[in-house]
Amino acid sequence: MQTARNRWSDAPRKDANGKIIPVRFVETDFPICALLDPSNTSRDPWSYQYLPTSYIPLLLGRGTNGCADRCGELFCRPGSYLAQPDQPRNNYRDIIWNIGKGGIMELRDAGFTIRDTRLRRLPHELMVSLVMASIEYGAKKHNLPAAKATFAGDFIPDRAITLAGRPVFIEADTGTETLEGVNGTNIAEKFEQYLKLITLRASMVLFVTTRQTRRDSMIALLRKVIDGARHDRDLARHFAFSHIEYTRYFNKIPKLTDWAIASDYQRASNKHGPFNFLRKEE
Repeated sequence: MQTARNRWSDAPRKDANGKIIPVRFVETDFPICALLDPSNTSRDPWSYQYLPTSYIPLLLGRGTNGCADRCGELFCRPGSYLAQPDQPRNNYRDIIWNIGKGGIMELRDAGFTIRDTRLRRLPHELMVSLVMASIEYGAKKHNLPAAKATFAGDFIPDRAITLAGRPVFIEADTGTETLEGVNGTNIAEKFEQYLKLITLRASMVLFVTTRQTRRDSMIALLRKVIDGARHDRDLARHFAFSHIEYTRYFNKIPKLTDWAIASDYQRASNKHGPFNFLRKEE
């Protein structure tokens, strides 16, 4: 009989007699670790650095029963196949996971090419992962081809992909950057960088933030930037804005649905209405 355990603990599992219950890594664990290896280029369409528990079986096309328990087992020492980034210990939401040292070793032993990757700031990178997970989930649901894309430019988008043959740039905004007027990176500067892209006329730039009021402020700011630089106002059609229930304190994490594909994004263009990936534009 196994004793109850703390869901946040990586201590070895023990039976009622205090004997360690070994966790054996099996074939079905490879997809979980590959999903959470951000350097993995073999997974279609992409992989992730962080994901909540409930997202994992949905992205892998598995049943949800037992996923939380298996992630907890893979977290245990000495295997340490999965890891938990530092996060508030809220028992009323999913645990957030990333790949552990043991998982990296198993993937390397299986022939995966694993690059050392820097763990990015959890609040921002998790939000990027939530957006990308919804795009993957929605693309599969609606039969839209999706793939990771390369990007060559003077700045780095949060993500660059192709979706149904269209170049798409993803920007996740947790509200920590100023809109304009302060030294360092700000939203106005990002708008200016995207507006200079030659490929913009065939692209969509998605800004996803955490509040409707900030979304609306971004839309007003884009109009200001376009007019201030005397750009063609029609370029505004290539920027789309949305918001999700999310905070950098992780007390709100949206459920995995196809919202990033099926929902309307607001635009700054007066000539064009909301953007939706499932609606053909003129």
